[in-house]
Amino acid sequence: MKAIELGTICLILAAALVGCGGGGTGTTGGNPTPQGKLVDPSGNWKQSFVDASGNTFILSALYNQVGAVVSGVNFSEVGNGPGATPPTPFQCAAQRDIALANGLVANVNVFSGDISGNFGTIHFTSTLNDPGTHASGTYTLTPGANGNCLGIALTGTFTGDEVPSMSGNWTGTVTCVLNCPTGFTSGTIATSVTQDDVTGTITGNYTISGVPGISSGTVATGKFDLLSGASLQLSMLDQNGIININNVTAEMVGGPFNGFNTAGLGLDRTFHGNIVTGGSIEPLYAVAMSH
Repeated sequence: MKAIELGTICLILAAALVGCGGGGTGTTGGNPTPQGKLVDPSGNWKQSFVDASGNTFILSALYNQVGAVVSGVNFSEVGNGPGATPPTPFQCAAQRDIALANGLVANVNVFSGDISGNFGTIHFTSTLNDPGTHASGTYTLTPGANGNCLGIALTGTFTGDEVPSMSGNWTGTVTCVLNCPTGFTSGTIATSVTQDDVTGTITGNYTISGVPGISSGTVATGKFDLLSGASLQLSMLDQNGIININNVTAEMVGGPFNGFNTAGLGLDRTFHGNIVTGGSIEPLYAVAMSH
């Protein structure tokens, strides 16, 4: 397993994915005997599958390598949709059971596998860079029984980039964008979290200053939370296990797999998302952090 960097999160609420799929677990097989030290792709990845017409399918996941075998968790999918240029008729239903089979690194830097879901199966073969943080190659799609809901051609190019680990200390700002408390201007946020590539979980703590009703507590990915590529959803609890806004748990969300249209986690160690504090009449905050 690649060491998690200590110095360094997207959605949906996974139960409310809109036009996209949610996390699942997968296993791999094979007993290769490659030569040389293998490149290790362990970590949180943003991946895209693009055909010759520019139609794009985005699929993110966390990978973990043991020996030559790669397993995956927290797969999430989305297409570039009918509003994109060119449009993509992405019609796959939300799902929690996307899986990786035959995940393998061979011949030092050749990363391949078979990703399956309600869309069928995508086989990818790629070449990793030396640090194991970028992959480029090709894909072959075999649609499922209901046809090609991904809206991409059966062959095309595959690229992927590892999102830097969330582990470490983050600092940034909190501003209100909707239903703002009277007199509120802006606040600050500091978090310290740990990312587990094997389980896909995030745990840690936070401190917020200047925001009415929110001060400090813990953050964690729970049953309906997810870290996948640029996408993050974290539950935020106070010291008593709740956020005292209508007795609901606040959530930090960002990235392409939720309805807020935020960037989420960047390759530059930044996060741009929201803190959601309840229903439509409760405050909605924007968060910008880096580490």
